[in-house]
Formats: sequence, C-alpha cells, structure tokens
Amino acid sequence: MKFSCLQQDLTSAIHTVQKAASKNPSVISQYVYIETYQCNVRIISAGSEHTVIAQIPAEIYNEGNVLAPASLIFSIVSKMPDVTINIEVNDKLLMTVSYMQMKYNIQCMPAASFSFMENISEEQHFSMKTEDFKKCIRQTYFTASFQDTRPILSGILIKCENSKADFVSSDGTRVAIRTINIDENIPFEIIIPAKLVYDIINSSDKYDNSDSIISFNQKYIKINTGNITLVTGLISGKFVNYKNLIPKEASTVMTTDRTAFLSILERAFLLSDESLYTVKFDINYSKLLVSSASAAGNAFEEIPIQMTGNPLSIGFNSKKFIEILRNTEYELLTFEFTTGTRICKITPVDCNELIYLISPIRI
Repeated sequence: MKFSCLQQDLTSAIHTVQKAASKNPSVISQYVYIETYQCNVRIISAGSEHTVIAQIPAEIYNEGNVLAPASLIFSIVSKMPDVTINIEVNDKLLMTVSYMQMKYNIQCMPAASFSFMENISEEQHFSMKTEDFKKCIRQTYFTASFQDTRPILSGILIKCENSKADFVSSDGTRVAIRTINIDENIPFEIIIPAKLVYDIINSSDKYDNSDSIISFNQKYIKINTGNITLVTGLISGKFVNYKNLIPKEASTVMTTDRTAFLSILERAFLLSDESLYTVKFDINYSKLLVSSASAAGNAFEEIPIQMTGNPLSIGFNSKKFIEILRNTEYELLTFEFTTGTRICKITPVDCNELIYLISPIRI
C-alpha cells in the first residue's frame, strides 16, 4: 500500500476515530484500520457496538490495507509539518511515514482479522444541515448522565412528530430540550449515546455546510456527517416524559446577561462546598445576590437584573448551573421560578426552541 495525503487531514482522521477506540479496552481497539478506497483513504476504528469511519482525499499509488497502532502513528504524524506526507507499507507490514528528510518506520499488523459494521438494515432516515445537527447535540449532550447506574439517561432522545424534532437529555436533576424543524414528517423516537456522538461529530467544522444523513432501525443508527460515518447501537428503554416536567407558570421571572452571570457563578463556585457546590440566589426586584460559603471562605456578589413577580431565595448546584450557561450561546436569558423548591426554567430571550430545566437544592 502506498499513498500521499495532507498531514492535517490524516491527523484529524486518526484523532476522530481514536475517540471511539478509547472506549474499548481490547488490544485490537488500540489499532486503526487504514485502507485505500477509490480515490480516498479510510481510517476506521471499530468495537462490538460501534464503528467510526473517517475518509480523507489522497493520491493512491498502490492499493492495500493494514492495522496501524493508533496512538503511535497519531503522535508522529501530528508533530510533522502541515504538508503532503507519504505513507508506504511493505510486504513485512512495516509502514514508512516520510516527508523530505523525515522518515519514520512503524511496525503494523495484518488487517485480515479486522471486521467492522458499515451498513445497517435501514428502516427510517432523515437529514438536516450538519451545522444544525451538531448544534442540537452540543446544546444537549452535557446534561446527560455519564454514570452506568441508569443507561437510559446516558443518551439523547430524538423525538420527531409533525416535522419537528426534539433533542432531549437529562441527568435526573437537569433537562435540556432543543427543538428544530426537519423536512421529513415521520414520527419516531430513538435514544442515541450522547458522549460518543458528541465526540465524533464535533471533531471538525470543515463540513458544516453539508447535510447530515441519519439512518436507523430498531437496534442501530448510522450517522453520515461530512467525511465521518458513525454506526452505533441505540439505547433501549423508555425515556422520561420531559414535556410534563416543563413548568406551566411562574411566580418569579428574572432576565439577565449570560456572560456577566456566568462570571459571577464561576467565582462563587470557588468558595462553594465540595459536596454539592451550593450557591444561593436572592432575587429581589432589580438585583440578584449570588452567595456561597465553605470552610475555605464565602462569597457575595450582585448583578443587575430585570424581574417581575415575587422576591425569591433559592439554591442550586453551581457546577451544573455553570455548564448550562457555558453551553448556551445566547446572551440574554430568562429564568422562571415558581417556588424555592421547584424546577427553574431557563430560556433564551431571542429563541423559543431551547429550554433548560434544573432542580434546586435545599439551602
């Protein structure tokens, strides 16, 4: 096998598929499968439940395939200049990576034993702009739970009806709901693994203007986005009835600037307790007082707000609240409260398609 390609393309491809390989402890998962494919080179990582394929343009001189040690080849190639590099594998499976006076030899393995799942028996599919799909995942994945105790909460629910798709995740104390219009009017509900999908599809912004095609059946989903293909298992089970969790009314409504609020919370977090990271909000007409206390000290800081309704004191886990503010790109946010023990609803002033819910903690 012999080909040449851009150093940056190969580095990005290996880095992307490595994210899936790290979730599988087997020896074979520490290798990536490299093959020539038409006028391209494909870098593939596969586990028992998923396959990640990154395809890059290349000049093919001799066709072939090989298993290469992922971490080693990435470390070498990523430190080379951003130029066209040459890759050649001889009959003894010794891979030579070269550019001008640079030459690195890497021992590889035969690819005959490597297998991967590339196609699924498609039952339904839909498409959307890659930029929109990535935004929906980015704005919801972080409120999923990454603990093994409740697998259903480690996923993102995609629920479609009447040409609208809801992307929903929850860790039990927070809920993220992102709604978007799609072209297909097909009702369905699927739950995809949040962290894996986020890691793979957010590896590059190069293909944001293209369409992502999402195909699925009862057990598997296949996502084609840009030069990346991900095939993985769906999460089975019944997701929480998230629509019933959204408060229908509010006794206190607060509007404030996201960036200023985030900065205050990040400072208050530093002096919050180490168990629940508790911060207290005292909402009183034109001002919000944010406070925290621990054995290390205490913090008090005010921020101007717009408020309607009743004054309120309420406590939150600052770490979880900060994550919501960091992943919300809108600058002016509205916070709706009912009582000091009920869910807070967070929405952007300029967007009615994004909702965050967060439960308070006792203060």
